[in-house]
Amino acid sequence: MTRVVQIAACVLVGIGGYLTGQIALPEHGLRGHYFTNLTRNGDPVVVAVDLLISTEGLANGTAKAWAAYSVEWTGALVVTRRGTYTFATISDDGSELDVANTTVVHNGGQHGPQQATGRIELAAGVHPIRLRYEQLGGGFHLELKYALGDEALSTIPAESLLPEQTSIWVYRARHALPLVVAIVAVLLFIAAQRILATIPYQPMAALRIFDRPTVAIAVLIAIAVLVRVVMFFGSNGILWADSDIFIETVGAIRNGQWFEHDPFRTLLYPYFLWAFLIFSTEKPMDQIIVGAQHLLGLITAIALFASLRKAFSLGIALVAALLCAVHTTQLFYEKSILTEALFNCLLALSLVIVIGFLQKPTFARGMAVTAACFVLTMTRPVAQGFIAVPIVLALCLSIDWRKRLVYAGSMAVIYVTALQPWMMLNQRIYGFHGVALGQGLGLFIRTSQVEKYEPSMYHAHPEVEELMTFAQTTQSAAGHVVDGLRRRGFSSAAVDDLLYRASVSAISQRPVEFAAHSLRQWWRQLGSLDDEDICDGEQGPYICSNRTIGYAREPFLNRPLTASSQPTRSLVVWYFRHGRIPMHVVTVLAAFGAIASMAANPSVRVLRLCLAMTAIYFTLLPAITQSLQDRFRLPVDGLLFALAAFGLMSLVRALLRRDDRR
Repeated sequence: MTRVVQIAACVLVGIGGYLTGQIALPEHGLRGHYFTNLTRNGDPVVVAVDLLISTEGLANGTAKAWAAYSVEWTGALVVTRRGTYTFATISDDGSELDVANTTVVHNGGQHGPQQATGRIELAAGVHPIRLRYEQLGGGFHLELKYALGDEALSTIPAESLLPEQTSIWVYRARHALPLVVAIVAVLLFIAAQRILATIPYQPMAALRIFDRPTVAIAVLIAIAVLVRVVMFFGSNGILWADSDIFIETVGAIRNGQWFEHDPFRTLLYPYFLWAFLIFSTEKPMDQIIVGAQHLLGLITAIALFASLRKAFSLGIALVAALLCAVHTTQLFYEKSILTEALFNCLLALSLVIVIGFLQKPTFARGMAVTAACFVLTMTRPVAQGFIAVPIVLALCLSIDWRKRLVYAGSMAVIYVTALQPWMMLNQRIYGFHGVALGQGLGLFIRTSQVEKYEPSMYHAHPEVEELMTFAQTTQSAAGHVVDGLRRRGFSSAAVDDLLYRASVSAISQRPVEFAAHSLRQWWRQLGSLDDEDICDGEQGPYICSNRTIGYAREPFLNRPLTASSQPTRSLVVWYFRHGRIPMHVVTVLAAFGAIASMAANPSVRVLRLCLAMTAIYFTLLPAITQSLQDRFRLPVDGLLFALAAFGLMSLVRALLRRDDRR
């Protein structure tokens, strides 16, 4: 394992060098100049670099705010092969494309989605490109495609578009720089190892004060409380569309419909809200609920410290818990009326129970693990398969094989039995026997909107294929198909089942491509997806979600209060601008830490394996079956921090070639 850790350290340094070299990579996309007139006169109201020129970009961008507007995109096109290129624009309304200072496509006028093409001879290199677009009101559509020779037209990838003109040699040199920096970093790391091995090393005695658990806990609580007090007086509660669904369920519970719920969700979080909203649905109940969620965040940090301390050193547990306590994404979702704060807290407490069982397996502790997994599932349906992690680890324990089978079998049987009443309730109300709907819809969103599969790939299910054909011009193909199926009399359960079967059928035609893209999705899921945002209001900037601006209902007004009632708002905004943790860096260090942790003795190795498997489960599953969001990764961020801290410590050990436990 020492040799493996040394090799992994070199790989990690190489990745770090590569990521550092990526700073030199050119910015991709075209620079868009947006005008609120059709002639592009005067100064643009917005200037922004757009990664892709598409209908989706217009729908998600600034242009959606205007009824009529025009845009001019300028920049450069990178061509790697010489030849005759066909360019096409499909637009609603007019568009015109210049390439290499020559008008190639003219698709002007007022019309529905219409394609126009043109051809031009291009040498390998970087050529200026300009696209003009006018939207006269009503529906909108825009696609920019090209093809070499007789090849089929395809969307111009973002990697081939640059906002600034440059030379092909500079472009290639900047793309080669990350690899060069990676090689140099590895060589410097090896040289530093040889030099530092000759220098005496002493751990800093001043840091030994944190070896005392009481001191560590006191520091953790003090910092976590301070940060949450600042957040409480600097930001308001954030309402989402999902929040509205939870509040509707709370209303049903208040009216005596105790098990009324949305079929895509389970019931525990609405009951959490009900415990507060039963008294009042007016302000200041929103702040009281947010305060309760801040308290859950504090408990999460303490429970995380307790579980990590058993798997790692006290110092690593403290570092990970502190990072979790001040993590902007954690704080953001404690402000949001969603399940995240409650689920994160329950997962941290569940890990304490699971690790206790793995350290000293007994039947009673096994049943506690089962109960914890049941509670997690009743909070968020994504946890319904998490029971597999402790079951697999129970089978790997170094105890008598009969006991292993008894523990694993008992947990599986009791867990499934405990879920049966809930599944039977869903069968009676919604017509499906399961924990929740959504698997079909999530997978269909992956295939139709992320993978952008053609309608013909759903030919095994003609209803879906037909609706997909008409949905291609809409902003949300999945929503159009769902609404169409419901209009035809399909129940929610039947729609979800049909979408699931249609998606699986489509995926079976491109299994390798789907698997490869799922890994790329996983990598993106492990990074920062910027769910939290900073909005500008009459009272100045404030923390918000860009998906729910202007959405409100009592008691959650979803907009900032006066500056006098939120005295720390400027401090909160500053922290969210400058204090976000780069999660991709954390992920790379965590992967190295997971490898290095396998060199530990078996009693600790199984605990670290539990944490790694938990992190994989709660990040890989959403990457395969859902659109990506920070909140799908958030529950295991604390585990990633711990593995990353251990990875960094192991890297230092590898660099110094020391086996000092501190």
